[in-house]
Amino acid sequence: MKILHLIDSLNPGGAERMAVGYVNALAERGFQVYLWSSREEGLLKNSIHPSVNYHFLNRKGPVGIKALLKASKAIKKEGIQLIHAHSTSWFFGTLLKGLNPKIKLVWHDHYGSRYLTVKRANKTLIFCSRYFDMTLAVNRNLVNWHETHLKQPQSIYVPNFVSGSAKEILEASKNYTSNTVVCVANLRKPKNHHNLIHAFAKVHQKVPGWNLQLIGKQFPDTYSDSLTELISHYSLEDKVSLLGERSDIFGYLQQAKIGVLSSDVEGLPMTILEYALAGLPVVCTDVGFCKVVVQEYGKVVPPKNPEAFAEALLFYIQNPETATLDAEKLQKHVRETYTAQAVLPQVIEIYKRLVES
Repeated sequence: MKILHLIDSLNPGGAERMAVGYVNALAERGFQVYLWSSREEGLLKNSIHPSVNYHFLNRKGPVGIKALLKASKAIKKEGIQLIHAHSTSWFFGTLLKGLNPKIKLVWHDHYGSRYLTVKRANKTLIFCSRYFDMTLAVNRNLVNWHETHLKQPQSIYVPNFVSGSAKEILEASKNYTSNTVVCVANLRKPKNHHNLIHAFAKVHQKVPGWNLQLIGKQFPDTYSDSLTELISHYSLEDKVSLLGERSDIFGYLQQAKIGVLSSDVEGLPMTILEYALAGLPVVCTDVGFCKVVVQEYGKVVPPKNPEAFAEALLFYIQNPETATLDAEKLQKHVRETYTAQAVLPQVIEIYKRLVES
């Protein structure tokens, strides 16, 4: 099989990391796999396996005629049989299928809160869905939404998976030396870093020796500005670091003691899987499939509740043995359930069934 994974950018984000994770895992298993970034490159480009056929399309405008024609020509030349379109790349994938009707098109929905949106906000998606051969969803709420609204109702829940090189995992399993809480999430409103800062301010009053690192892309908007103001309001400038985008996530997780996520909405966040793989105890909000992943092996608290978040953080800080035990149990659970070895066989079977149909 010749499989093309399509993504709009390679900036660090959940959908983007999954796209790279898929092509790398498939390449390691001997598949001829392609990864095309349509609009932007980014830090994740450096993480692509050398045997993956990578190309940047440099698509411009709403349609991107030049990129579309170039991509369609490449599909014919390479004999690509299936397009796996991630997140917002469903539109470009639909256009490519229109020019190559025999190709199979799989859309992978990573937008965890889509099930909360109304039909009129998804008109173009719903129209294009008649050209999808299959949809994949990162949680079961999305499966139900797909089956209710899309013209292609066949949707399958496929959990995200985390991957890391043996070296990364070994390094991340070293003894921790820094009293650091780490949050890996782009600075966007749904991630609610403000909730985290409010909670950390409460923690700081009782254990002032701890630090907080925020890793994620910063945008020139009021969200980032208000976050900086909130940090200043609590006089936490020396305790909270905004580190921006980073490609060596496991290196930072190695130096931390607790991984956190304070989102208002989520699908099945890659961040939690990465924390678990790195052996960190986890504190997160009860949104999306966070609780399904963490189960009783971490602290899951109500969203928009800094008091509960602070209490959970303090529990792990003040009970390090319990934190270590929970982290070990969560790591074992994630390795058994949310790795390429656990998830990829199901997706490969979907590919085979579609290509052979």
